[in-house]
Amino acid sequence: SGVGVMFDAAADERFVHVGYYNQARQLTVARLDRRTGEWQRKALASTFDGWDNHNAIALALDRDGNLHVAGNMHASALVYARTATPGDLGSLALVNRMTGENEGQVTYPTWSTLPDGTLVFRYRDGMSGGGRIVANRLDGQVWRPMGATDLFARRQGDKDLAAYPTAPVKGPDGRFHMAWVWRASPDAGDSFQVAYASSADLLAWQDGDGRPVALPIAP
Repeated sequence: SGVGVMFDAAADERFVHVGYYNQARQLTVARLDRRTGEWQRKALASTFDGWDNHNAIALALDRDGNLHVAGNMHASALVYARTATPGDLGSLALVNRMTGENEGQVTYPTWSTLPDGTLVFRYRDGMSGGGRIVANRLDGQVWRPMGATDLFARRQGDKDLAAYPTAPVKGPDGRFHMAWVWRASPDAGDSFQVAYASSADLLAWQDGDGRPVALPIAP
């Protein structure tokens, strides 16, 4: 990549998948077969052409064993690939579409898996200091928006507002834990107020004392 970029990996009992940029700076997945020790690689038609460490790569496996890959984005159109056949890396191909909405200025892709095995994809749609956190869930083979209300407020008074959250992390209690800071301008130096909430389903959230938090969450 030529710059520090977050890579990712996803594994099941048979395979380990690693996402990275290859020597030609193409978005690539390498797969290790745990049984044979053999590596297979698949480069996608998406080339990292900037010196920007926002262009993270995120990988996940769904309940059927299909691989999902997102990456090479910074306030740019969705770059998304998935396998057509579980276990077949050769079937990995760019789709570049989920719901068809809010997919033109994507940054910070993250994946989560709900307790029932449902795959959830989260990202920021919009520009620095004024973006929206979007969540989609995989319903069978179809992506659908998750939740009717924004998780975070996007305005405070007459100013744009944006939350910068961590990826939700599932703890030993089975709940997803998330922290974030707020920002009201593109300048990272204007970030303020570290905050925290947790959720069992990524829809209903509680504060650190277990009290329900109304949506959208505001500073």
